[in-house]
Amino acid sequence: MLSRSLVSLIAGIIAFSSLSQAAPAPIEERDLVPRDVWTPKILYPREMIIWKSGYRHNVTWDTSTQPEQVTNPTGKIQLRKDNFTQPAVLAEGFQLSDGRVEITVPYVQPGCGYQLVLIGDSGNFSPEFIIASEGD
Repeated sequence: MLSRSLVSLIAGIIAFSSLSQAAPAPIEERDLVPRDVWTPKILYPREMIIWKSGYRHNVTWDTSTQPEQVTNPTGKIQLRKDNFTQPAVLAEGFQLSDGRVEITVPYVQPGCGYQLVLIGDSGNFSPEFIIASEGD
């Protein structure tokens, strides 16, 4: 009589060999949807410009390079400083094809090295700018 471990080994070999015979279903070319990743260049804020906390500004980006089929046409903007993207969302749900969205500058530690991250198809960063306190 066969031991339990030998029976388990044989069952495992049979199961594994059946998996190795499986093949993925072929993908028909007609089933593929063309997708383009678009990373529009942020035009404003410009490098070293000063924004004050609490003020409203338009963030603008170049739409002249927009492909015909954008994978994710809806955008989101977040603040970044020192290689860290902050979790707060400054704007979301806008169309990347609009080329602009208005945000309110958040109340953060005043300083330089801030960037905006424009997220849609992929994320891209604005030039570094300065955020000053409202009273400065």
